[in-house]
Amino acid sequence: MRTGLLLSALLLPASAKTLYEHEYGQHGIDAGMDDGEVYDPTYQQEGDPAKPGFAQSHFLTADAAGPDHAKCLDGTPPVYYHIPGWGDGADKWFIHQQGGGWCYSIEDCVGRSKGSLGSTSKDPKTRTLGGGYFAYDNTTNPLMWNWNKIEIRYCDGASVSGDRVDQEPSSKLWFRGRAILDAEIKSILNDRGMNNATDVIVSGCSAGGLATFLHCDYWAAAIGKATTAMTGTGAQVACVPDSGFFLDEERSPKYHSKMKNVYKFPVFVGGLERGVCRGAQGRHRWRVEMHFRTVDCASHQDPDLPDAVAVRQLAVLQRGRHERSGGRSQHH
Repeated sequence: MRTGLLLSALLLPASAKTLYEHEYGQHGIDAGMDDGEVYDPTYQQEGDPAKPGFAQSHFLTADAAGPDHAKCLDGTPPVYYHIPGWGDGADKWFIHQQGGGWCYSIEDCVGRSKGSLGSTSKDPKTRTLGGGYFAYDNTTNPLMWNWNKIEIRYCDGASVSGDRVDQEPSSKLWFRGRAILDAEIKSILNDRGMNNATDVIVSGCSAGGLATFLHCDYWAAAIGKATTAMTGTGAQVACVPDSGFFLDEERSPKYHSKMKNVYKFPVFVGGLERGVCRGAQGRHRWRVEMHFRTVDCASHQDPDLPDAVAVRQLAVLQRGRHERSGGRSQHH
């Protein structure tokens, strides 16, 4: 999605390196493309409390040990990092869901579980976050410079959509993305004080961008319910997926076959809100739920669904905004 890539490039500091987490070709129109996910060589270092971007970790250890088993692939607890807001940003929140691609088989996920995209075993207690969406000066980041900022670590391999109840026996891995999502929302609302929010932006890059597409309404409903109960007025929620829309095609990196495989992988997508897409039937349903969560699924009843989906891909790319009533959620 070139628009998202351009946005990411504009927001990255000039010295930042990017992580090529997908298999883009070395030649042709895809050569040199990346998904905007920043690779930080100091990622596992403790934060500097003297810097404005100092962020405190919050490991959800109790949720990992509890009956819902909100665990990363390797069984470690999920974690997010929080920078408190101040001034007129004290009740406003920016939430970023980390990207990092997906794993497509048990063997692939075993490999992932041994690194930072499947485990939090080496995560520091603090981090220093800055630049782009996390910039703390009102020139670089005029909207959100003094907002509360949350960095959610990605460790389930499936855009927080897995829902296998027990541990996978052959690999001893956990596929509990949806439980992780629930634990994160609950903790940020109740423990960090987002239940007093007036404005919330839920975002993410690449796999985190897809998570934003898939779960935007779920975030908005939970935030709306909590803030209405606390303040009497539901917060305004906007969802901003960055580089999270993947075209349904078989050119490298072959998202058609790969995302179809993710959807069929039974340990992964049980956490999707499939009831929302009742209009999508038969063998094309995976397309609707993995790629087109942002459009009205009830309209996907066309007899020639592949052609209709292709048209709607262009419509989504061109429209750039989807508003919904009720939860006051917006896709941008």
